Amino acid sequence: MKWLITILFLVYMPIFGQSSLTDEQILQIKAKVENIQKENKILIELVSEYEKNAEMDSLLLVKKDEQIKTLQERSDLLEDQVKLAKPKWFENKYAWYGYGVFTVVGNIWLYDKVKN
Repeated sequence: MKWLITILFLVYMPIFGQSSLTDEQILQIKAKVENIQKENKILIELVSEYEKNAEMDSLLLVKKDEQIKTLQERSDLLEDQVKLAKPKWFENKYAWYGYGVFTVVGNIWLYDKVKN
């Protein structure tokens, strides 16, 4: 592509003739080029900063997803622990109260039957 532009430039240059620029025009072009180079440098720095921020954001998203997964697993394990920690039917305090009442009443009744 560069070669094509160079060849076209060399071919058409003699046709259009040469025109020279004044010193003032050259200085204006130079100032514009320098200004564009400064803006380009700033834009390149901004793009690199945004790329770093995008990478950090993606890493944060991955870590947050891992954290959510870990917390969900922990929640499931805690639910299992609650199921294991629930008292069974024979560990019920009302059942033990009933056993005690039955024992006392049964002994008194049995004593009455034996005594009579």
